[in-house]
Amino acid sequence: MVPSRVFQNVLQRGGAEVCLWREGSEVRYGKTEWIFSPEEYADRDIGKPNRPQRRGLLPPKLARQMVNLARTQNMKTLLDPFCGSGVILIEGLALKLCVWGSDFRDEALDQSRENLEWFRTGSTRNPELVKGLTRVDARQLSLSFRPLSFDAVVGEGDLGPPLRGPVPRKTAISLAKSLERLYIPTFAEIRTILKPGGRVCLAVPFWIPEEGDPIEVNLKRRLALMGYQPCCRTEDSILCNIIAPASGLGEPYMFWSRLSEPVLHALECRGQIISAWS
Repeated sequence: MVPSRVFQNVLQRGGAEVCLWREGSEVRYGKTEWIFSPEEYADRDIGKPNRPQRRGLLPPKLARQMVNLARTQNMKTLLDPFCGSGVILIEGLALKLCVWGSDFRDEALDQSRENLEWFRTGSTRNPELVKGLTRVDARQLSLSFRPLSFDAVVGEGDLGPPLRGPVPRKTAISLAKSLERLYIPTFAEIRTILKPGGRVCLAVPFWIPEEGDPIEVNLKRRLALMGYQPCCRTEDSILCNIIAPASGLGEPYMFWSRLSEPVLHALECRGQIISAWS
């Protein structure tokens, strides 16, 4: 039974779900203790006053997964340097984190402000958890935020122009090069405002060319030189399955986190790289 059905037909009615599975020669069992509310996620997706479709919409479930990837045991503060309409900030608030948002567009800050007010009013969240919305380019974060201010930085940055299907390889390389000018200085700035042991989780695009391997924004070597350290080993956890459920579209979804050496995993989903660094 899918989680939404379990929530609606079992847990909400005071019932319980018991799961049985086989591991080798053993049969194990477990009881479902908690499932997210599908209605709450749907409301945060389509119920908020600002849904800027022309710039793309980050689903609240994916935003929550990104925040979860960046979470540490004592995490209290979160910055989204590409806050847009505030989807990630709302998920941070839902987890009772103190959130800051920044963007270089006044329109985005206005949308975030209105959506955050809508969420706080409807959920009785503490208004003091929203610490501020600041107009600043992500490549100049240190002009607006003090060093070592945040436990986590989470965001979906510029994904490039909307495209359909494979693109010429030269076009993909050109797009990747152009976004290096955004992401490399952004990561350098994040390094100055991130607390020791803090984490970064950003959605970064990649392109499937008409021929050859996928083209990525070239970040791995630069991140290592900046001193970013390993965050999580995906093959030792369920993070891959959480962050990238199969879409059936057959396009690779790249998830990687740096260890002593970069690890790259290809999954099926919808065309971004979800990267977690610390």
